[in-house]
Amino acid sequence: AADRSPNGEGRVTEILFVDDDQSVLSAIERALFRDRTRWTMVFACGPEAALAELARRPYDIIVSDFAMPGIDGIELLKRAHDALPRVIGIILTGNVERLNEERMRGSVNEVLRKPQPIPALRACLERWESGLSATESLRRTAERA
Repeated sequence: AADRSPNGEGRVTEILFVDDDQSVLSAIERALFRDRTRWTMVFACGPEAALAELARRPYDIIVSDFAMPGIDGIELLKRAHDALPRVIGIILTGNVERLNEERMRGSVNEVLRKPQPIPALRACLERWESGLSATESLRRTAERA
């Protein structure tokens, strides 16, 4: 496989997008279409589909809607973080006032207001991706020492 990673180390950032509204997921997928060669992006409609996807493979970044039926985005990110302690959790919400900082601690790294302009979402993903690349480089250096 071709090296599609931004850091040239052969690793592609895996991103899971979660929303209970398929039209929102489709809009994000269309808007980030040009990024498909540098990121592996999977789109899960609803928290149950996301949990099933997380059982299949690990992800580096999860971008989740907050208000969903069953379990909300914070609970989804907590469950993901329990299984993948290094996962970056990002909440997208139109209702920032309803978020509870105490509940988010330890599993939510960033909150973005919905609707989020795609350039701002892309910049957020790039910022977290560069942090992942730096962390991976540090880990590999420590392993070699």
